Order: sequence, then C-alpha cells, then structure tokens
Amino acid sequence: MTAGGTPARTHGRTTRRRPVAAGADSYPRRPWLTALWVPAGVLALPAGGALSAFGGWWYLPGLVLVVGGGIGLLTTLVLLGAARVLRALTGTLLIAPLIAVPILSYHATQDTVLAHRGVPHRGTVTQVQVSHGKTTTYRCAVRYEDQPAGTHGVECNEYDHAGEQVRVTADPDGWVEPQFTDLVEGSAVARAFALMAEGGLLAVSLALALLGLLHHAWRTRRTAPLSG
Repeated sequence: MTAGGTPARTHGRTTRRRPVAAGADSYPRRPWLTALWVPAGVLALPAGGALSAFGGWWYLPGLVLVVGGGIGLLTTLVLLGAARVLRALTGTLLIAPLIAVPILSYHATQDTVLAHRGVPHRGTVTQVQVSHGKTTTYRCAVRYEDQPAGTHGVECNEYDHAGEQVRVTADPDGWVEPQFTDLVEGSAVARAFALMAEGGLLAVSLALALLGLLHHAWRTRRTAPLSG
C-alpha cells in the first residue's frame, strides 16, 4: 500500500491455477500402484471358479475369490477411470466377462480332472429333475450298469429324458461331480474357451486402466500452475 492509499504494484509474474476438475480429490494418490490390483482381480476370478469345481468346503474360498476379485477389479477401474465415459465403459464391457470367466473356469477344471482321473460308466437316466429360478437347470439321476444299487446325479439339459442310455465319467474319489463322457472328451475345448475369456478380460481391464491413467495425466497437466 502506498502513502496515497493506492495498492502497491507487485513486481514479477503472478501465478494462476486453472480450476481443479470435479472428483480430482478422490483420485488415487498413487494411480500406478493402484493399477496393480487389475491383474490380481482378474486372476482371482478363474482361481475362484476352479476351486468351486471341487465342491464341499472349497465352495467358500472359491466364492470369496470370485466375489472379492470382481468387486476389487470394478472398484479399481472405477477409481482409475475418473471420467464418466470411462466408468460407463467399465460397467458395459465387464459385466459379461465377470460372470463368464468363473463359470468357464469351473467347467474347464471339472472336465480336466475327469479327463485325467475319471472312470467311465454306462448307465440309464431314471429321472430328470427340473429347477426353476433365475435360470432353468436340469439334473439327471443315472443308474450305472456296474453299480445298479443306486443312482448318481449328473448335470444335464432339456434334451435328456428318462430311459436314455448314457455314458458318465466319474472321479473315483469324488473330487468333482460326474459329467457326461462326451463333454469330458472335449475338455481341451473347455480349457481353450476359459483361457480366451480370461485373456480377453485381462486385455480389456488393462486397456481401461491405461485409459484412466492417461486421462488423469492429461487432466493433471491442464490443472498445473500457469505463469502469467
């Protein structure tokens, strides 16, 4: 302030800052470190599906891995993709793979175990049980020719019927549920589909994470202090 009451002129350049975009404060402080959760979440999904194939107490850790991996992956990508369009892409592109990967891994594991350890049985379908929920499922009761004392449950479909002659492959120690032999013989195809789904999910997730990181770097550069 000068003696006459007028503001004193400051020498040098003043620093201006562009307004910070909304949501910037919620962005991870170490985004590249946060991005490491992407492959971890993707790997947890097939691991959980594979564990669930063994049934019994293995369902619990399998379910934890699937749910935790899915939630962790979505949360990570939403945090990294601060732009609305990236968050919309995350939800659109990942919903189907998040469901498909554990299921494909479950069946691939079941078929692989039976292909290596299973014992084939000829038998007859005695009953088809239909369950109606969010989806319709079918389960066949099969009486083995070499074990006529009881029946064994096998997952089947609407084309199977009582009296049908079938071949079933079962694990002698009951590690996994029995399966129709023709499906077990195609275990290589099941593994290929599972690997393709896992690879696709990983590629899409990494691409979304990279887009989020690049968008954050661009936004940070725009909001950096300017001299003038």
